[in-house]
Amino acid sequence: MNKKHKPPIPRQMYWSNAVKNSKICPKCGSSLEQEYHSYIIIVQIKKETEQFAVGTDGGYFCPECPVAVLDRDNFIKLASVGLESSGYDDSSVELAVAGIVDMDAVPEDKHDQPLGTDDNPIPLVRFLESDTDTNSSGKIRRNLPCPCGSGKKYKKCCGRI
Repeated sequence: MNKKHKPPIPRQMYWSNAVKNSKICPKCGSSLEQEYHSYIIIVQIKKETEQFAVGTDGGYFCPECPVAVLDRDNFIKLASVGLESSGYDDSSVELAVAGIVDMDAVPEDKHDQPLGTDDNPIPLVRFLESDTDTNSSGKIRRNLPCPCGSGKKYKKCCGRI
């Protein structure tokens, strides 16, 4: 599948229930585009924590800026399916998404091996932390690594004017 929105770019994540319109970018106002990706979700029930890898088209991506809006109901349903055998209902579940799995980063010779082993770690692209990676206007902080993945500081790469 040809993806328009490459996972290696760290993005600011929003839940759909936390934005006015889940089809419009909360930062720049562009129309969001729905796309299938694999994610690592973290579910906490009471003091127990579980991690799951899920694939879903419940992510909406901005073509103009590094933003993703995730359909919260979709992710809650996915978490509930993973927890069915434990007897918990989704009202007692706390949910977080650790990031997007960059399947293209898995070396070709390891495609037949399970992800998450010492020999084949999960290539996870974490979401930006809103309070630490961006300033009060929502712009990426200048001295952080550039979200494009170049390895340069943002101010020396995409942040140049």
